[in-house]
Amino acid sequence: MGAIGIGPSLALRQRGWVRGFDFMGGVLPVGATLTRASPGVRWTPQGVLATLGADVARFDHHPVTGAPRGLLIEGAQTNALARSGALGSTPWSAASVVLSEGQASPDGGTAATLVNDNAAASYGQVLQSFGATSGTVCLSAYVRKDAVGKATRFALLRLGGNIDLGIDTATGEVADVRGNASGHGVEDCGAWWRVWIATGASVASVTLHPACGAGAMTLASFNGAVVGATAVWGVQVEGRATPSSYIATGASAWTRAADVLTLNWGMLGVADGPVTIRYTFDDLSSQDGAATIAGGVTIVPTNLARARLRSARIV
Repeated sequence: MGAIGIGPSLALRQRGWVRGFDFMGGVLPVGATLTRASPGVRWTPQGVLATLGADVARFDHHPVTGAPRGLLIEGAQTNALARSGALGSTPWSAASVVLSEGQASPDGGTAATLVNDNAAASYGQVLQSFGATSGTVCLSAYVRKDAVGKATRFALLRLGGNIDLGIDTATGEVADVRGNASGHGVEDCGAWWRVWIATGASVASVTLHPACGAGAMTLASFNGAVVGATAVWGVQVEGRATPSSYIATGASAWTRAADVLTLNWGMLGVADGPVTIRYTFDDLSSQDGAATIAGGVTIVPTNLARARLRSARIV
């Protein structure tokens, strides 16, 4: 409860007014404003990864169930790869694979690429090099689900020369099979898996192997004679420990601007001064943060524990 002089007026509290903002209604509540100096993406209720324009609030949904997940708030982030959704274009290079572009993609379009390794004598791959990184970096990609399990063929994402992540495209099982990885994971996105691997080592390339081996997704299972096809889209390299929302790129790297969410507590009768704000997230977890209301407002930080806000309330 706020102390006298910095909390809502007695009249407001007696009438049971909630000292906070709810972001589950699909529109910004009165007193909340958002700016973002670039487009950004969010999942629609229909499971499509849609691009919204600058300054448009991103009310996100679960890509499988369509359930609302709250307001997506992120800091600025850069995808270091060019042509993130066009693996058949420069600066991507291909070896021992056949590329079939024009495949259905998570954004509702036909921008994905089917990468077919049909050369039983070598490891097929697509590769892109970029400026060497420093600090933590995360590689992510959307890989289409299919019925081919790891016993027949697994795909591989590689950061640098040996930081590898195998994926069973049928079940979504992943394995950090080799190298100096600091984390890895997979997200179920309906018809797609979003797979990621992170490292603190310096890297300067990304390689995608559509059919790197068969079996336990370990180094011992790598086999250039294994063939098969994997559909890939939305490849991203960013300076984070986990992936942020997808950042589409064209001929060069591109930066998604930060979301700036301003909350007007003065409209709720809260006076200027120090407060504790409880942020509740899409998984129903919460985080308390110290803030100072100045001119009636605070700005929501973009380094919270999770990126999707259900609510913000003074405690």
